[in-house]
Amino acid sequence: MRIYFIAIIAVLTADASSEASDNRELCKYIVETDYSLQQSCEELRQLESTCGRYCFKVVKPILEHTRALQKQVDLNETRQKSESINKLENIERLLHEKFDRLEKQTKQNLEDANNARKCDDMGLFDKIGDKYYYIDTVTRLNWFEAAHRCHELGGHLANLQTRAEFDAVEMHLISTSYWLDINDLGEEGEFYSLATGRKATFFKWYPGEPNNVGDNEDCVQIRKVDEVYALNDVDCNIKFNYICEKQR
Repeated sequence: MRIYFIAIIAVLTADASSEASDNRELCKYIVETDYSLQQSCEELRQLESTCGRYCFKVVKPILEHTRALQKQVDLNETRQKSESINKLENIERLLHEKFDRLEKQTKQNLEDANNARKCDDMGLFDKIGDKYYYIDTVTRLNWFEAAHRCHELGGHLANLQTRAEFDAVEMHLISTSYWLDINDLGEEGEFYSLATGRKATFFKWYPGEPNNVGDNEDCVQIRKVDEVYALNDVDCNIKFNYICEKQR
């Protein structure tokens, strides 16, 4: 808000020869009050010829009071702007703090959910010998699906590397057939472990196996025949139960 004040007092009986310094001083006060009132200086020069020293003595205090009021208004506007800026900054700070807390809480919730899922998945695995295994007896999957399922559980298709590991797992088998991670998908007759990427180190083949019947048997199962479990190469797309292995 700006305060505009133009005071014109005509005093016909005053001294006609007022000093030029009073005129200039009066102009200065008017200009300081508002630059848009510079035209008033011309009026004051005209006023000087008709208004004496008394006129300026009357006008000057009024102009000083007007200037003081204007400064007070400017100060109040500055304070109001400062208070508004401070309020906005406080709101912004509170929003940042709230979003930071929300972000931290969300991360913590996700971490807790992941940990809970890991615990649930780990609950599927039993320690057999020196390793942990999940022996599925419900869901039948092809070899690729079984490998993916074990990966979802945080493990991989079982890689039985010794006779001791084979015998320990065999004691817990119920179904007729289970997938292992051994395969010769890369090169016929060269059996590798999917988990290690290296050649498999242990085999307990049935007599006459592997035989690659139909030139299409590239994955290895544990199969029960005559109450004995042993290894057999078979078509990877047939659905069997599976055995997953996982580190604790």
